[in-house]
Amino acid sequence: MTSLFTIKKQSQYQWFQPTLLLTTSQRLLFALAFSTLFLIISSLTLGFFFTQQDAQQGEHFKMIYLHVPFAWICMLSYLLLCISSFLYLISKHPIFFQVSKSFSITGSLFTFSCLITGSLWGFPTWGTFWVWDARLTSVLLLFFIYSIHLLLCYSTKESTSCFFALVGMINLPIIKYSVEWWSTLHQGASITQSTHSIHESIFIPMFLFWIALLLYSSLVLLIHLRSYILISRIHSLKSQRNLF
Repeated sequence: MTSLFTIKKQSQYQWFQPTLLLTTSQRLLFALAFSTLFLIISSLTLGFFFTQQDAQQGEHFKMIYLHVPFAWICMLSYLLLCISSFLYLISKHPIFFQVSKSFSITGSLFTFSCLITGSLWGFPTWGTFWVWDARLTSVLLLFFIYSIHLLLCYSTKESTSCFFALVGMINLPIIKYSVEWWSTLHQGASITQSTHSIHESIFIPMFLFWIALLLYSSLVLLIHLRSYILISRIHSLKSQRNLF
């Protein structure tokens, strides 16, 4: 593993120096934590208590305020994971690897939540919690890809997990276009196919909850990076003491 305190201080990576990261992240932690909590409470309150039930699905319809944002964020998290993995492969800067690991942790959590909320939403409509539908199966595959990536992060070299992440990116367009390529039970895109018909009372709570999940990912990322930097600093100090 490349040490964070022995890497060359190249100018293009000056914003990723440990001291600067610790200073800037400390200022953002409280703001991110407060904003995340506020948006979660606000979005769920709007979605579950201030919107009417659907004429066909009843109260079960309100699961959309959880399921759709989870679906959005699990794919975005994997895209960010791939970007950070690619940056690590071309730079070998350890911070980029830690970023990819953090997005893998939160991404796997969001994907699992997407599968659970989707099952709870689909049961009243389909009469079962699970069907081997193209969209559901591809999202389940994404969860397995996240899990394998995390396993590789802790058991092999950094470059192996990063390369695997880039290969797994082929699943993202499959998830996106699965409802168009195959005949599925899953409905089409909730927003892009309903741009002119979706009411703002439905869109706003979903969007706010998605922003809350994005802020939560950023909060976890900062905590993860701070922990990594502090642990690396402790190891570096111990190594210096052993030299003397």
